[in-house]
Amino acid sequence: MIKKLLEVKNLGLFDNYRWGSNMPDFNRFNVLYGWNGSGKTTLSLLFSALSDGELEEFPDLKYKIETDDGEITQGMQYSRRIRVFNQHYVTQNIDTSSCKANPIYILGEENKKLAESIKKDELMLSGDPEIPGDLGLIRELGLQENARIQKEKERDNIFSAVAKTIGTVIMGVSPRDYRKNNAEKDFNLLNSKRLLSQQEIDLYVSTLKQQELDPISLLSQDGIEKRGKEL
Repeated sequence: MIKKLLEVKNLGLFDNYRWGSNMPDFNRFNVLYGWNGSGKTTLSLLFSALSDGELEEFPDLKYKIETDDGEITQGMQYSRRIRVFNQHYVTQNIDTSSCKANPIYILGEENKKLAESIKKDELMLSGDPEIPGDLGLIRELGLQENARIQKEKERDNIFSAVAKTIGTVIMGVSPRDYRKNNAEKDFNLLNSKRLLSQQEIDLYVSTLKQQELDPISLLSQDGIEKRGKEL
């Protein structure tokens, strides 16, 4: 148990403090009270520093404390566990997220950091309302998905139009029913892909419209002479 704060230096109001000779030792339960600004919170920081022997806010802190286990000084870890609940602890470890419902309290420094990380991720996903034009990843993904669907519809319409054109030209010439999937398949088989000029389109259309006639039988000399006499 801590018995006396023999000396404290470089700790705010306790710049060069020494324990008075007429002051009693600490007991199991102690009450410290005083006006605002009299050093109560600063003194509590000293107790919180005993866990690892140093205080980040006061790097030049020096102290000598008498305990049941002997004296301890800065840089030494106190063998007993000390927990301090003060304004410094509240700032570091408690986060109040107020909303329409009752406040939610998050305890612990690690949990507070986790909550802050969650808030950051939520803003990244849903967008920050304080940043104009920040849609958030979810909405941006939705817009990109809609754009992809629209492009696929446009692509399907193009192949449907191509299939309709080809099907109209070959109607009555080929028994095959030419559809969009046929146009896509034939398009993928092309070695090179380019836009055709209207002149090229007309040429290919006229080629498709040509019909194959029945084969002509070979004429013999007798047949030619006979045909000549008939004429």
